[in-house]
Amino acid sequence: AEYVFNNLYIPDAQEYRHHIIRADTFHLSAVNWSNIMMLGAIGLVFWMANSLGWADTNVAATYSLTLLFLRTPLLSAVGALPTLLTAQVAFNKLNKFALAPFKAEFPRPQAFPNWQTLELRNVTFSYQDNAFSVGPINLTIKRGELLFLIGGNGSGKSTLAMLLTGLYQPQSGEILLDGKPVSGEQPEDYRKLFSAVFTDVWLFDQLLGP
Repeated sequence: AEYVFNNLYIPDAQEYRHHIIRADTFHLSAVNWSNIMMLGAIGLVFWMANSLGWADTNVAATYSLTLLFLRTPLLSAVGALPTLLTAQVAFNKLNKFALAPFKAEFPRPQAFPNWQTLELRNVTFSYQDNAFSVGPINLTIKRGELLFLIGGNGSGKSTLAMLLTGLYQPQSGEILLDGKPVSGEQPEDYRKLFSAVFTDVWLFDQLLGP
């Protein structure tokens, strides 16, 4: 614990503090600089009106109020730039996939249109070495329902997900859509009903332990 605190935690905390202070300094400097520029512009308007005879005081006051009312929208527009830049970066990454252009005649899966219930009935599965097996599983999932698979390592969560998505075929039991068994002759049509969203991968530069 002392090694982790002194050699890992403290350097990272100090580096984090350095970047936070630097970022806050730049941010506050930018905000204050914008205020200085705005007030300077207002002062310049009054100076030009009074000293150079550019306009009377009423016109200068009108310009000053206009600048003050524009201050908030301008700051909001500037504050939105990081979000727009992030969106541009994400869009560029999507373009790098070089996906095929959309065509209206692309075939769409019609094997299971508008299904409402997915049921596992007495489903069992075991690996080839019979070291691990799951089942019998009886599960009914309604369309639009949100489920969480919770369990410890090796409890069968991944195996159940593989069975649900059709990547593993049950050794016994059956999978039903709207009460009708899913035929083993149409696994691709069944698998097209599923998609996956994976979490970001985090790589650590050190390992703790022997």
